[in-house]
Amino acid sequence: MRLFDNWAYLGLGAEDLRDYEKAVMRKNCETLRMQGLLFAVLCVCLAVFFMFSSMKGVSLTLIVYAAVSFITGHAAGSFVNRDDVSSRLMQFVLLAFNISGYLTAIYLGIFMIGEQPAVIFVVAMLYFQIDFDMAPYKNFIVTIAMYVLFMLCVFLMKDYSIAMRDLQDSTFVLIAGLFISWFKARTKWENEIMVDRLEMANYSLYHDSVTDVLTGLPNRRQVFDFLDELRNECVKNGKYFTCIIMDLDFFKSYNDTYGHDKGDDLLREIGERLNMLALDNDISIGRIGGEEFMAFGEENGRGEAEEKGEKIRVEIMKVHHEGELEGKRQTASIGIFCEIPDENFIVADSYRCADHALYKAKEGGRNCCFTYIKENESFRRVGR
Repeated sequence: MRLFDNWAYLGLGAEDLRDYEKAVMRKNCETLRMQGLLFAVLCVCLAVFFMFSSMKGVSLTLIVYAAVSFITGHAAGSFVNRDDVSSRLMQFVLLAFNISGYLTAIYLGIFMIGEQPAVIFVVAMLYFQIDFDMAPYKNFIVTIAMYVLFMLCVFLMKDYSIAMRDLQDSTFVLIAGLFISWFKARTKWENEIMVDRLEMANYSLYHDSVTDVLTGLPNRRQVFDFLDELRNECVKNGKYFTCIIMDLDFFKSYNDTYGHDKGDDLLREIGERLNMLALDNDISIGRIGGEEFMAFGEENGRGEAEEKGEKIRVEIMKVHHEGELEGKRQTASIGIFCEIPDENFIVADSYRCADHALYKAKEGGRNCCFTYIKENESFRRVGR
């Protein structure tokens, strides 16, 4: 049972099997749609041919199988582009098609051709194993069951010499088909693994290229890419484009006094706090260099931007350290720029305006927020 439970002969577990089946099921449904319709047309043509011969039983069998092929092919086709169909249902349709094909081949190969070798079953057995990407253990179970049923019928219905020839042919095809099915599954699974790993590697490279290693926040490159997207969204929605720049007060002095390790720890803690603050307040925050950070987002008005600037200032003050500033608490000077952009709005201008407000905050005693008012080129102090 272990062989059937965890696909042991591929060296893979049950979870791997589910991933494999999910990856190939849509492809199998597409194959089933084409093959089902093809078999339906082919069987109808053959049925017409045999209808005018002495083998009218073959004609009736082909008509029945044509109907089964058409129904299963149509059903599979309806599954291909749907996301709400369970993989179990798709697997059932696929198995039903394969089993109906085997049973039809057994009936034609034994009861309809008399004392002749059952070539049609041998061909069908090889075809169904090769054409579909079935999980090897499922292919094994279905094929062995059909093989045993076929051989029982052969030895009951045919001459011993013919039965031995059918046994020889079908056994050879059974072994070859099982090996080909296993090899296809192995190759397919290895391809899926390589594709997944490549996607993960590409994502990892991209993530590393746009993420600040120390704080885990978006880096300068990612921040300015986001600003371009934010501008377009604000123009589209008529919202206020908000840019908030914050600079840690006296960080260089702290870093030089207590060492780079302490400075890195401080930046790391601030990065964690800012990340949580961003998630809770629907705003994005990134590190744009050294001890300088930027927050940005869509707002309904300048008041909302200033409120978030104050929240950032207060959050940074929750970080305690060994320095003497503000009772051993880290502080930040913050500059805010907020306006509704138009088609001529330039993102770099918002950064420069917020930067002007930042320097005004430093001149105003640090640990405070200033907003740049573009309409009259003035500054307004916020909060403290």
